Amino acid sequence: MLRRLSAARGLRFCLGLLILLLAGAAGAGWWNARTQDRVQGRIAELAEIQEAVENIRYSFSDVSGYQGPPLDADAVEAIKRAQRASVYESLDSLRIAALTADERATAQPLRQAVDVFFAADDKLDDLARRDTDEARTAAMEIINSDEVWEATNQVDEITDLLLEAIEARSAALHEGMKAAGAAGNATLAAALLLALPAGVAMIRAARRSAGG
Repeated sequence: MLRRLSAARGLRFCLGLLILLLAGAAGAGWWNARTQDRVQGRIAELAEIQEAVENIRYSFSDVSGYQGPPLDADAVEAIKRAQRASVYESLDSLRIAALTADERATAQPLRQAVDVFFAADDKLDDLARRDTDEARTAAMEIINSDEVWEATNQVDEITDLLLEAIEARSAALHEGMKAAGAAGNATLAAALLLALPAGVAMIRAARRSAGG
Protein backbone atom coordinates (compact mmCIF):
# COMPACT_ATOMS: atom_id res chain seq x y z
CA MET A 1 0.00 0.00 0.00
CA LEU A 2 2.78 2.42 0.95
CA ARG A 3 4.71 1.51 -2.19
CA ARG A 4 1.65 2.17 -4.33
CA LEU A 5 1.07 5.52 -2.60
CA SER A 6 4.71 6.49 -3.04
CA ALA A 7 4.63 5.45 -6.70
CA ALA A 8 1.43 7.46 -7.25
CA ARG A 9 3.03 10.54 -5.73
CA GLY A 10 6.11 10.03 -7.90
CA LEU A 11 3.88 9.69 -10.95
CA ARG A 12 2.05 12.93 -10.14
CA PHE A 13 5.34 14.72 -9.54
CA CYS A 14 6.84 13.50 -12.83
CA LEU A 15 3.66 14.37 -14.70
CA GLY A 16 3.61 17.86 -13.21
CA LEU A 17 7.28 18.35 -13.99
CA LEU A 18 6.79 17.16 -17.56
CA ILE A 19 3.85 19.50 -18.07
CA LEU A 20 5.88 22.37 -16.62
CA LEU A 21 8.84 21.67 -18.90
CA LEU A 22 6.66 21.33 -22.00
CA ALA A 23 4.90 24.57 -21.08
CA GLY A 24 8.31 26.19 -20.70
CA ALA A 25 9.35 24.91 -24.12
CA ALA A 26 6.14 26.24 -25.66
CA GLY A 27 6.60 29.57 -23.88
CA ALA A 28 10.18 29.85 -25.09
CA GLY A 29 9.06 29.19 -28.65
CA TRP A 30 6.27 31.76 -28.39
CA TRP A 31 8.60 34.38 -26.87
CA ASN A 32 11.21 33.75 -29.56
CA ALA A 33 8.66 34.07 -32.37
CA ARG A 34 7.13 37.22 -30.90
CA THR A 35 10.55 38.82 -30.40
CA GLN A 36 11.56 37.99 -33.97
CA ASP A 37 8.32 39.46 -35.35
CA ARG A 38 8.68 42.64 -33.29
CA VAL A 39 12.30 43.19 -34.32
CA GLN A 40 11.55 42.44 -37.96
CA GLY A 41 8.79 45.04 -37.84
CA ARG A 42 11.21 47.65 -36.52
CA ILE A 43 13.77 46.70 -39.18
CA ALA A 44 11.12 47.09 -41.89
CA GLU A 45 10.18 50.48 -40.42
CA LEU A 46 13.81 51.61 -40.55
CA ALA A 47 14.07 50.39 -44.14
CA GLU A 48 11.16 52.68 -45.07
CA ILE A 49 12.83 55.62 -43.33
CA GLN A 50 16.10 54.86 -45.10
CA GLU A 51 14.29 54.74 -48.44
CA ALA A 52 12.71 58.14 -47.75
CA VAL A 53 16.05 59.73 -46.82
CA GLU A 54 17.76 58.22 -49.87
CA ASN A 55 14.95 59.53 -52.07
CA ILE A 56 15.39 63.03 -50.63
CA ARG A 57 19.12 62.91 -51.28
CA TYR A 58 19.05 61.56 -54.82
CA SER A 59 15.91 63.32 -56.05
CA PHE A 60 17.30 66.58 -54.68
CA SER A 61 20.57 65.89 -56.49
CA ASP A 62 18.64 65.33 -59.70
CA VAL A 63 17.17 68.82 -59.38
CA SER A 64 20.29 70.58 -58.13
CA GLY A 65 22.58 69.09 -60.75
CA TYR A 66 20.66 67.75 -63.75
CA GLN A 67 23.07 65.61 -65.78
CA GLY A 68 20.66 63.89 -68.12
CA PRO A 69 20.55 64.10 -71.92
CA PRO A 70 19.91 67.50 -73.54
CA LEU A 71 16.20 68.25 -73.44
CA ASP A 72 14.01 71.23 -74.17
CA ALA A 73 13.14 73.53 -71.30
CA ASP A 74 9.63 72.12 -70.86
CA ALA A 75 10.91 68.55 -70.56
CA VAL A 76 13.56 69.52 -68.02
CA GLU A 77 10.96 71.49 -66.06
CA ALA A 78 8.62 68.47 -65.99
CA ILE A 79 11.42 66.25 -64.65
CA LYS A 80 12.32 68.79 -61.99
CA ARG A 81 8.68 69.17 -60.90
CA ALA A 82 8.35 65.42 -60.48
CA GLN A 83 11.59 65.17 -58.51
CA ARG A 84 10.65 68.13 -56.34
CA ALA A 85 7.27 66.58 -55.53
CA SER A 86 9.04 63.34 -54.63
CA VAL A 87 11.41 65.17 -52.27
CA TYR A 88 8.55 66.88 -50.42
CA GLU A 89 6.59 63.63 -50.20
CA SER A 90 9.57 61.98 -48.52
CA LEU A 91 10.04 64.99 -46.23
CA ASP A 92 6.41 64.68 -45.15
CA SER A 93 6.90 60.98 -44.39
CA LEU A 94 9.81 61.81 -42.07
CA ARG A 95 7.48 63.92 -39.90
CA ILE A 96 5.68 60.81 -38.71
CA ALA A 97 8.62 58.41 -38.94
CA ALA A 98 9.99 56.63 -35.88
CA LEU A 99 13.12 58.75 -35.57
CA THR A 100 15.09 59.00 -32.36
CA ALA A 101 15.35 62.38 -30.63
CA ASP A 102 18.85 62.89 -32.05
CA GLU A 103 17.76 61.90 -35.56
CA ARG A 104 14.78 64.25 -35.39
CA ALA A 105 17.05 67.11 -34.29
CA THR A 106 19.39 66.30 -37.18
CA ALA A 107 16.53 66.23 -39.68
CA GLN A 108 14.87 69.43 -38.46
CA PRO A 109 16.79 71.90 -40.73
CA LEU A 110 16.37 69.66 -43.78
CA ARG A 111 13.10 71.07 -45.09
CA GLN A 112 14.29 74.66 -44.73
CA ALA A 113 17.45 73.87 -46.70
CA VAL A 114 15.36 72.24 -49.42
CA ASP A 115 12.99 75.24 -49.47
CA VAL A 116 15.90 77.66 -49.84
CA PHE A 117 17.37 75.77 -52.77
CA PHE A 118 14.06 75.27 -54.60
CA ALA A 119 13.18 78.96 -54.18
CA ALA A 120 16.51 79.84 -55.79
CA ASP A 121 15.87 77.26 -58.52
CA ASP A 122 12.52 78.89 -59.30
CA LYS A 123 14.30 82.22 -59.74
CA LEU A 124 16.86 80.57 -62.03
CA ASP A 125 14.09 79.10 -64.19
CA ASP A 126 12.46 82.52 -64.47
CA LEU A 127 15.76 84.15 -65.41
CA ALA A 128 16.48 81.43 -67.98
CA ARG A 129 13.18 82.17 -69.72
CA ARG A 130 14.13 85.85 -70.08
CA ASP A 131 17.34 84.97 -71.93
CA THR A 132 19.02 88.38 -71.57
CA ASP A 133 22.50 89.41 -70.48
CA GLU A 134 21.08 90.92 -67.30
CA ALA A 135 19.17 87.70 -66.56
CA ARG A 136 22.25 85.56 -67.13
CA THR A 137 24.30 87.78 -64.81
CA ALA A 138 21.62 87.57 -62.13
CA ALA A 139 21.48 83.80 -62.57
CA MET A 140 25.23 83.45 -62.02
CA GLU A 141 24.95 85.52 -58.86
CA ILE A 142 22.30 83.14 -57.54
CA ILE A 143 24.28 80.05 -58.53
CA ASN A 144 27.41 81.35 -56.81
CA SER A 145 25.64 82.70 -53.74
CA ASP A 146 26.63 81.36 -50.33
CA GLU A 147 22.99 80.73 -49.47
CA VAL A 148 22.49 78.27 -52.32
CA TRP A 149 25.77 76.47 -51.72
CA GLU A 150 25.09 76.21 -48.00
CA ALA A 151 21.61 74.83 -48.61
CA THR A 152 22.94 72.24 -51.07
CA ASN A 153 25.73 71.15 -48.74
CA GLN A 154 23.33 71.05 -45.79
CA VAL A 155 21.00 68.65 -47.59
CA ASP A 156 23.94 66.36 -48.39
CA GLU A 157 25.33 66.50 -44.85
CA ILE A 158 21.99 65.93 -43.12
CA THR A 159 20.99 63.01 -45.32
CA ASP A 160 24.44 61.45 -44.83
CA LEU A 161 24.09 61.72 -41.04
CA LEU A 162 20.57 60.31 -41.07
CA LEU A 163 21.54 57.38 -43.27
CA GLU A 164 24.52 56.61 -41.05
CA ALA A 165 22.35 56.65 -37.91
CA ILE A 166 19.59 54.56 -39.46
CA GLU A 167 22.01 51.98 -40.84
CA ALA A 168 23.65 51.69 -37.40
CA ARG A 169 20.25 51.15 -35.76
CA SER A 170 19.29 48.55 -38.34
CA ALA A 171 22.58 46.68 -37.85
CA ALA A 172 22.07 46.70 -34.08
CA LEU A 173 18.55 45.30 -34.49
CA HIS A 174 19.83 42.51 -36.74
CA GLU A 175 22.43 41.59 -34.14
CA GLY A 176 19.83 41.75 -31.37
CA MET A 177 17.51 39.51 -33.36
CA LYS A 178 20.28 36.94 -33.80
CA ALA A 179 21.08 37.02 -30.07
CA ALA A 180 17.40 36.71 -29.12
CA GLY A 181 16.97 33.82 -31.53
CA ALA A 182 20.00 32.02 -30.12
CA ALA A 183 18.79 32.55 -26.54
CA GLY A 184 15.29 31.36 -27.40
CA ASN A 185 16.59 28.27 -29.16
CA ALA A 186 18.89 27.46 -26.23
CA THR A 187 16.00 27.78 -23.77
CA LEU A 188 13.79 25.60 -25.94
CA ALA A 189 16.50 22.94 -26.30
CA ALA A 190 17.16 22.92 -22.55
CA ALA A 191 13.47 22.51 -21.75
CA LEU A 192 13.12 19.64 -24.22
CA LEU A 193 16.25 17.92 -22.92
CA LEU A 194 14.94 18.11 -19.36
CA ALA A 195 11.55 16.87 -20.50
CA LEU A 196 13.06 13.63 -21.79
CA PRO A 197 14.31 12.26 -18.43
CA ALA A 198 11.13 13.54 -16.79
CA GLY A 199 9.11 11.52 -19.28
CA VAL A 200 11.22 8.42 -18.65
CA ALA A 201 10.82 8.85 -14.88
CA MET A 202 7.06 9.21 -15.31
CA ILE A 203 6.87 5.96 -17.28
CA ARG A 204 8.85 4.13 -14.61
CA ALA A 205 6.66 5.58 -11.87
CA ALA A 206 3.57 4.49 -13.78
CA ARG A 207 4.92 0.94 -14.07
CA ARG A 208 5.73 0.82 -10.36
CA SER A 209 2.27 2.10 -9.53
CA ALA A 210 0.66 -0.47 -11.78
CA GLY A 211 2.85 -3.23 -10.40
CA GLY A 212 1.69 -2.40 -6.96
